[in-house]
Formats: sequence, structure tokens, C-alpha cells
Amino acid sequence: MRIGVSPYHLTTREAPAMAALLIASEVVTAVPGPVGAHAAVAARSAAERAPAFRELVRSWAWSEQLWQEGVLRPDADGRETIDEALAVLRGIAIDPRYAPLRRLMRDETGDEDLYLNAVAGDLLKGGPDPGVLIPISAAIDRVCATHACAVARSHPQSVAQRAEMALMHEPRTIVLPVFTQADALRILHARDVLQEPLDTLREQLARLAAHQAAPGLDEAAAVYARAFEQNREDLFDDAAHDEVRAIDSAVSITMGFLPADAVLRSSLAAIGTMGLDASEGTVEDPSIPVLRDVVEDRSFLALTLRTLGQASR
Repeated sequence: MRIGVSPYHLTTREAPAMAALLIASEVVTAVPGPVGAHAAVAARSAAERAPAFRELVRSWAWSEQLWQEGVLRPDADGRETIDEALAVLRGIAIDPRYAPLRRLMRDETGDEDLYLNAVAGDLLKGGPDPGVLIPISAAIDRVCATHACAVARSHPQSVAQRAEMALMHEPRTIVLPVFTQADALRILHARDVLQEPLDTLREQLARLAAHQAAPGLDEAAAVYARAFEQNREDLFDDAAHDEVRAIDSAVSITMGFLPADAVLRSSLAAIGTMGLDASEGTVEDPSIPVLRDVVEDRSFLALTLRTLGQASR
């Protein structure tokens, strides 16, 4: 069961990222450069071209073992999310439907290195610059819609997030205990301790993400929750020596399907509150035909998380 996560949530270690790192078999995110155990040479080259990427790698150092173990990935079946973000940018530039969004996009989009540097810089400062956030978020959704992955989201607060929730259909809710704060070794340890109930839960979530019936989901969630409590002593074993204090929490996860272009739709709805007309903006090259985007006909399973309460050791 793969879950897509915003790199913003990964950088700040927010609940959607922390929960996904425990629950998912693999976590897919967007990375503005090469990562992982076999990318050292390419990473050095990227850092020379995009200095902010070097600083981002340092800020993500806590997650290095998760990359090495294959828990974190920059792609789904070889489809890089950062490449999809660049494709989303090109789509915004030529598709008349997205004309109001063009004024929010960055000037660096014509130069890939400059754009990747802008992405890394925005992640570091905690952004989000809409010119970076919108294409990145849309790209993760599109990749996950194509590969039947779920996408973890935070509880809606902004106008765009609330507009997006209005697009959700077939919602249902489960409550799970997860780590909302922990280091990489603690997460990997918990994945081992809870492997059996996690595998059952992942199977049910994967069925749901593939638009199949998941009649055993509620029971799988309950079994996992009981296992978390029953193995609490093992899960927190020697936690006093962790780099980060281990904190667990119950999270409410509202699950439902969103269209693959939910981010672009909700962004248009939000920008409409600013009084911008949809006809504003210019097409980058009016001679380029706007082809039908088959991904837009797909939907993906969104997991919207709300923290209910915390405990710690």
C-alpha cells in the first residue's frame, strides 16, 4: 500500500507524513533532486546546480534510513513526481482553464535547475509559495491516481483545502494510533513490531485505493489499534535515548475519493475569491493544442488526518 505525501509535510514532520511512514508499505513524495543510497554522485551534481537542494538534503538527514530501506521514494513505478510537477506547470501555461493560476507561477519554470532550486528553497523556509505548492501537490495526486496510491492530507484550514473537501465522495472515517513524532529508527522498529496487523490494514487500504470493496477495513483498523496498545512497551523500548522524543496520538482519518485535478480545481475556486477573471492571462504558445488529459478522468483515495490526542514516553 503506497501513500503519497507532500514534501512540505515531510520537511516539517507533520502528522500526514509521520502517519504515512508507519502505515504505508511505501511513501511517495516529490524531491527536487536525486536521493537515496545510490544517488550520491548525482546528488553532489544537483547540489552544485541548485544550492538550496544541498540544504534540503541536510534538513532531511533524519529520514536517511527510511530512504535506504525503501520506505520513502521519489517515484511510483519509476514515475518521478518532480517530473510530473514540471508537466503540470506546462499544462497551466497552455490550458485556458488555468489562466488565473498563471500569475501565481514562478518565473524560473523555463529553467529546470532554477525551478528545482526554488522548490528546495520553499521547502526549507516552510513556504508555501503557491507557484511551488500547487504544481507539487497536483503532481503527487496525479501520480497516485495513475498508480492506485492513496494521498495523505492535513485537516483542511485554507479556502482551497475546504473547496477540495467539497469534491470528496464516498467518505468514511477510521481512527488509528500512530507516531506523530519519532525518529527514523523508531518508525522502522514500529513497522517491524506491528508488521502482521499493518500488512492486513495495508491490504484493505490498497483494495479501497484500487476502487475495490474493502469489507474488512474497519476490523483491520481495530486489530491494528489493539496491537499498538498491546505492544506499547516494545514500541517505546529504550525511547529515552532517541534523537527525538517519541510521541504517539490517535488520528482520525477521513477517507474518500478526489478527482486527479482536485488541487487545480480547488485552487481556481480559491483564487476566484480574489476577483480574478478566468479569461485573464495569456497562453504561452497559442499554436500548441491543448490535448485531452486522460489522468483527469481518474480519482484517488485521499486520507485527511486530524490529530485527536497525544501521549508520549
